[in-house]
Amino acid sequence: MNGPRNTAEVTPAGRIHRTGSWQATHGVRVTHTEDRLELKAELPAGSPVYYRLDHGKLTWSGSLDCFSAGRRATPSPGQLLAIVHGIAPAPDATTVPAVHKLAVGDVIRVDQAGVTVTEHRPELPATGGDVLGAVAAALDELGEGYGIAYSGGVSSAFVAIAALKAKHRPVLLHADLGPAFTRLPVPEVPGLSVRKVRMDLAELLARPPLTGTEPPVPDLEVNRRMIARLAAESGTTVVAGALLEDLLSSRLADVDRDKGGHRLLQCEPFHIAGTLPDKAAAEELLALGSVHEPEDTDVSGTPPSPMPVGSSRLPGLTVPAEEQYQLVLQGNLALWQARLESLDPVLGRAATGLAERGDGGAMLPALDVRVLAAANAVPKSSLGEIRHGMFRTHVPLRKALDRSGVRNPRRVSPGYWLRLAAAGYLHANRAKLITRLDRDSPLADLGLIDARRVAEVLGDGLELTEHALRLLRLTWVDHWLRGSA
Repeated sequence: MNGPRNTAEVTPAGRIHRTGSWQATHGVRVTHTEDRLELKAELPAGSPVYYRLDHGKLTWSGSLDCFSAGRRATPSPGQLLAIVHGIAPAPDATTVPAVHKLAVGDVIRVDQAGVTVTEHRPELPATGGDVLGAVAAALDELGEGYGIAYSGGVSSAFVAIAALKAKHRPVLLHADLGPAFTRLPVPEVPGLSVRKVRMDLAELLARPPLTGTEPPVPDLEVNRRMIARLAAESGTTVVAGALLEDLLSSRLADVDRDKGGHRLLQCEPFHIAGTLPDKAAAEELLALGSVHEPEDTDVSGTPPSPMPVGSSRLPGLTVPAEEQYQLVLQGNLALWQARLESLDPVLGRAATGLAERGDGGAMLPALDVRVLAAANAVPKSSLGEIRHGMFRTHVPLRKALDRSGVRNPRRVSPGYWLRLAAAGYLHANRAKLITRLDRDSPLADLGLIDARRVAEVLGDGLELTEHALRLLRLTWVDHWLRGSA
């Protein structure tokens, strides 16, 4: 499904006429008989499937280029602003008119009634196994010819110990991004060796080639470049732990709810900072009225939509752009929320994580149905805990690391290294970027940004650091638009 164009339509005799050849891809089931064809998206997948409906005819492919005839799409102003601000597109959205992406839960059916698109609620199989065993089983199918993208964080370390459980000895491939990223040591995994692979930030973050149907997104493309570099260095398939933390994340509201633990939400900042020695101290503050219990605590467990409301925007947006930004932000959030309410939380977390960060071209055990099912079976109350006065999430992952002797895994949020890298890259190249922005900015020509104000942000160290990732996306979008003019 990754390249050829496939079609299906009903003949006057009620039979399915189809062209092209296809095989089911990960997460998508294809069934067909003489009088019916159905595509059903059952799992999140790193390789998307795109489709278009035309007068009772279904066309689909794994390549968006199949629908663009070599021509670039013309994104709307709202779509361009969404890219600059890192807002995940709606679950089924593309920038090619009338072409959609098959989203988890979608069902497309071609039969005598025509072509219909509906939703279903995918069901994960019941499992008696744990997450570590499920990841080991997924790795076991690869044999031993793979390496692990190893940041030293919880997820990549967990994949490493799962490999040991599968009796594998893969090399741990650590991207060496330079002195700014070596403040914390890379934790050792007993029994496995780490190979550091030097990465040039200028190459990773440099402007993308002027190709592609859709504007390139640094959040996805830089990750792909890094994985490709690791694969070239090792000569093996690269496995990554991405999304495992998403699947097994928790909130304070889920901890000890039956014992009133959800009332500690107002004290959460204290627990995160480690200010309070224990839970009893937080309860005492509540009793004294020093903090107040929230009136309406959300304990539904629905995964958050990508890009929460209130996320900061890039300075320098014009007034019309501010309006467009709010529209696309609220619209995408509403569409994501509706989709997430129709999915099990684990599938929702995987889908949103993929939309925001992609798979980078790596093999992700987190997308294996056995891993998804095992994560889905973990009780919410077991995902987080209050320990030594601090709230901890991803508890099943952390406990497995503790048992395996992996100490002090790195603790950074997803995308942290990219924000840091973007700040360094922009600072080093800001004089050139400011000159280019002043001379020719397609986003300014479209009336979306005040180029002078954006240049001021690039020239101010504090503002540049705060908005580094948004500025990097802006320079990429501008570069892509110049090539499409």
